[in-house]
Amino acid sequence: MLRVTKWVLLALLICATGWAFLNLLSLVNAIRILDNWRNYRETTFVVAKVKYRESTGGGGPPGGGGGSPIISFWAEGTIDGDRERYSLSGEVPHMPESQEDLEKMVRPGDEFRVWYNSGMTQAIVQNQTLRVLPQRKHPKYWSIRFLARYIFFCLLPVILFGIGFGIACHRLKRAERRKFSA
Repeated sequence: MLRVTKWVLLALLICATGWAFLNLLSLVNAIRILDNWRNYRETTFVVAKVKYRESTGGGGPPGGGGGSPIISFWAEGTIDGDRERYSLSGEVPHMPESQEDLEKMVRPGDEFRVWYNSGMTQAIVQNQTLRVLPQRKHPKYWSIRFLARYIFFCLLPVILFGIGFGIACHRLKRAERRKFSA
């Protein structure tokens, strides 16, 4: 029974570590936003045009198609006359299926209230730009909340399963020593 517990805890530890690793880029984004929260200001993003891109992800045969489609969509527009990009992932009522579908949901001239920091990168990472954020929550609040969720749902399981696995290994080793000494 102790051996089974050890292997179950090892599997859970590997899964928890993988989950923490998958969320690492979002953690870095949250830390960068938190570090620069004072430089964000409320403003309006005005849409000039929308972009929809569908590409094939990995997982298919080498040299061939297959794999899962990766869909990204955003708006190009202006903030105070400066050209910017804004991820629309939280702004549209449903996942668009095409450029035309996206154009029906968001039109040129549409405005979005946003948080803006011209000192951050313009790159869109994991469907989010760090430069133009949705105005639903203050960047500081959002970052602190994400950090708390990361600690609770990613780091804490790694720590607990790691401790459990260590205890199971220690007890198993101790039981084997008793078995051989008897």
